[in-house]
Amino acid sequence: MGYIAAPFAGNVPLFDLMAGNRQGYAIPVQIKTANKPSWQYNANHLLDIKVVGDRQFSKGRLQHLNPNLIYIFILVKEQEDDFYIARLRDIQNITQRLYFGDYKSIVRRKNPKSFHCYVTAKDLKKFHNNWELIGESFRVLNT
Repeated sequence: MGYIAAPFAGNVPLFDLMAGNRQGYAIPVQIKTANKPSWQYNANHLLDIKVVGDRQFSKGRLQHLNPNLIYIFILVKEQEDDFYIARLRDIQNITQRLYFGDYKSIVRRKNPKSFHCYVTAKDLKKFHNNWELIGESFRVLNT
């Protein structure tokens, strides 16, 4: 595809690598990998959640500096891996829907303070092989 990817040796909390193009522009990319069609994470990394007693309240998406940050979910398979490419704001919207549904608050029965959630390949289906999103990100930088 003509891009160069450079990972970091240390821990960078918001992204895992920088992807560069031939014009010298670079964009940060967050990578999530799994060998089963679901990826685990904590909803409070993406959503503003307030805990009161045993109830969690949705205050919407966290305000990140870069809502266009590229997320690539990789499903590692024996033959050919699957890739799902989306923006941070898309993943926040999916997480909001999956975690809270149509409600403004929920009760986590097993552990009210847990923010554990997951997204599946089915949830990300519309982002399958959405490589054009990376090209769009570079076109925005080139203007």
